[in-house]
Amino acid sequence: KASDSKKTAIVLFNLGGPDSLKAVKPFLFNLFNDRNIITLPWFFRYLIAWFISSRRENTAREIYSKMGGKSTILEETINQANALKLELSDKIKTEFDIFICMRHWHPMTSEVISRLENYRPDEIILVPLYPQFSTTTTASSIEEFTKIKNKSSIKDITSKVICCYPQDDNFAKAHASLITKAIEQIKDKNNYRILFSAHGLPKKIIESGDPYQWQVEASVNAII
Repeated sequence: KASDSKKTAIVLFNLGGPDSLKAVKPFLFNLFNDRNIITLPWFFRYLIAWFISSRRENTAREIYSKMGGKSTILEETINQANALKLELSDKIKTEFDIFICMRHWHPMTSEVISRLENYRPDEIILVPLYPQFSTTTTASSIEEFTKIKNKSSIKDITSKVICCYPQDDNFAKAHASLITKAIEQIKDKNNYRILFSAHGLPKKIIESGDPYQWQVEASVNAII
């Protein structure tokens, strides 16, 4: 059957992180040179990105040195991709493969597009691993992917986006399960607090309509 030969590419998006101490500065530059993060004309954004990455390099390198000399985000995303592949292997009867696309460090979008050109899928499913939507993360990743894809040999291949799951039941249960296990280790069950931590955004981005803050709050409420 024609459907049996269908090939699906699943692309997992994440922020990325330096894979060595030498990569810290260029990673920071890429991060702050993102027009969705520093919303200024390219020349001023470039200067600001250079300034911030130069100023923060040593502090960031010191932090990453305590984490084994690199970010673990790629390894953790690879683990997610492998788990997803195993989960889907019994559910998808046609050929599929999973690709990891990092926004600000390798494997970056242009690298992933090249791999997709070699794979020649019939459809592409884009899955941002950011549970909450933000213009600085989800939108930035999708926009960069779309821009480069539209200049490639796979520009006519249909792409679908699975986006935003701040209150998804299984997402909340996964967090609740881990938190419950941690609480079980506490001796004094009447004396503890749970602190939810999330990346912050400039206030002007939230005030411009970015839903990230309220979606983070919605995630916390779902987990509680």
